[in-house]
Amino acid sequence: MTTRWLAAGPVALLLGACDPNNDNDNDNEAGQIVDDLPTVPPLPESHEEIVLPEQVIPPATEQQYCLFLPPSDVDRFMVTFDAYQGKHGHHLLMFQAIQQREPGTVIECSDPAIMAQLLPAAFSRNFLPRDPPPNMAVRIKAGAQLVIQQHYVNTSSNPIRTVDVLHLETLQESQVETELGFFGLTDVNFSLPPGKQTLQFDCEVTRPEIRLLMFGPHMHEWGSRFVVEAGAPDSMTIKHEVVNWMPSYRDLPPIADFFDDPLVLHAQDKVRVTCEFDNDTDSELKFPTEMCATYGYFYPVTEGSQWICVP
Repeated sequence: MTTRWLAAGPVALLLGACDPNNDNDNDNEAGQIVDDLPTVPPLPESHEEIVLPEQVIPPATEQQYCLFLPPSDVDRFMVTFDAYQGKHGHHLLMFQAIQQREPGTVIECSDPAIMAQLLPAAFSRNFLPRDPPPNMAVRIKAGAQLVIQQHYVNTSSNPIRTVDVLHLETLQESQVETELGFFGLTDVNFSLPPGKQTLQFDCEVTRPEIRLLMFGPHMHEWGSRFVVEAGAPDSMTIKHEVVNWMPSYRDLPPIADFFDDPLVLHAQDKVRVTCEFDNDTDSELKFPTEMCATYGYFYPVTEGSQWICVP
């Protein structure tokens, strides 16, 4: 199944004309729009393709857009998705809308107040340590509205034209043995002055039991060290540590994998996230230019399929 959010003709022409190896912005005249388009493989079986609307990102800017999809009339079971962006793409994320909008609506969504109206839905494959075990999936309930978030950082001197693509992997309900939930723990209200800075926050478990399958770290290029601790408040231990954070980890992070031996936490246990930064700019860094977050899948979902903590 293919869902296109741009007329098929222009999409085909753009993808056909793309040269992903043409990274030399100096070859282009000032102000000329340059294609920054992904190389997209054939659609695998049992996958759905979503082609997002064309966007033009001005030079030397950071843009974050959200596209609101039509709600489904049946429950869907999402395993993961593959995200395809141009070289200036930062991420494609999938959310559920708390406040629904007209399908096809595209808004700028870097404001934390807007992000507070979105609940994470599923991870792209590059934000997972590996594919989830067979027969595990996230339920997207009938009537829920999915939202695709595009984040681009155009560091070039030309405006760029983007057409992003997602390949969604799904299961039939009869194939699902374990329904997964999503947790996302993040701080969006910080301000990091120039120099070395540390950001730390705690999130308390409020359900009787939760089994975490992973800890995914997320910082940007000013990150230097990332730590997650978890357990009883007086005896938390380190569960994941990235001592030397690299800028490339923004898109391909080193992830703690508990798929084979889930990390079990109970009510009143805590997860502590510590992010260290080296702000070598002359300005304060704020969300979403820099980030501090951890995320992952969990089960059971009897107390709800979302655990979101924003201190």
